[in-house]
Amino acid sequence: MEPMDVQLHDDLEPEPSLVDLNESLDDATPEDTHEMESMDVQLHDEPEPEPTLADLNESITIESEPEPEPEPEPEIVNANDSITIDTPFELPQEIVENSIQEAPLNTSIVEEQPVVFHHLPTGSKHGNPIVISTDGYSYSVFKTLKNGGTIWRCSVRNKNVKCQAKLTSNGDKFARNSTNHCHPADPSLLYKKEKSVKIKEDSSNHLYHSAMDLARTALSDRGTRPNLPTAESLQRKANRHRKSQRPSEPTDLEFAVNQGYLN
Repeated sequence: MEPMDVQLHDDLEPEPSLVDLNESLDDATPEDTHEMESMDVQLHDEPEPEPTLADLNESITIESEPEPEPEPEPEIVNANDSITIDTPFELPQEIVENSIQEAPLNTSIVEEQPVVFHHLPTGSKHGNPIVISTDGYSYSVFKTLKNGGTIWRCSVRNKNVKCQAKLTSNGDKFARNSTNHCHPADPSLLYKKEKSVKIKEDSSNHLYHSAMDLARTALSDRGTRPNLPTAESLQRKANRHRKSQRPSEPTDLEFAVNQGYLN
């Protein structure tokens, strides 16, 4: 058995150390170096093994978005359950009906006043006779009767309104017909017509008085009547009336002088 054991030990060569490799490289010939280089090239030219699916799964990490959290379901409150509110609040002020009651209506009865008619000989715009009623309507002459009576027609007649209300007079007696007025009345009409007549008379009788002073004097008792003329409008009326009373302007040197206008 000893010769076989020696043979087995002789077959096993020891692994070369790093020093032995360096010495063998130094002692190698050019042909040995060429063979080692070709062997090295052949080893480096071998393709690398393809990665498996498991290797790819381990090397690639897919970052997925986090799933949204489910919204909490609304809490169902039973109407019979009591609710506690911690937030303080002010109660609205209670409305007392007594504080908003309307004032009591006036129960006094105003007696209806009879309508009175006033005849103004120069009350119209052009100085013609006119009749003014106390309920706010005016009438101008429409027809003269054979018995001495007069038919008066409502003076409100224009493109839009043609009132057909009429009035019959005989002396101091007045009577209306059955036709009603188709326009509203003017409660201050009588006062305005009386002031219009007065301003014309004063402007003729007081030639050296200011027209504005005459107008202010005429309106001194106006009170609280609605829809009254202003002092400026009466001033213009007085100046127009004075102008109509003056003699006409001469057109040549042969004219007659009216001595009534000379002082």
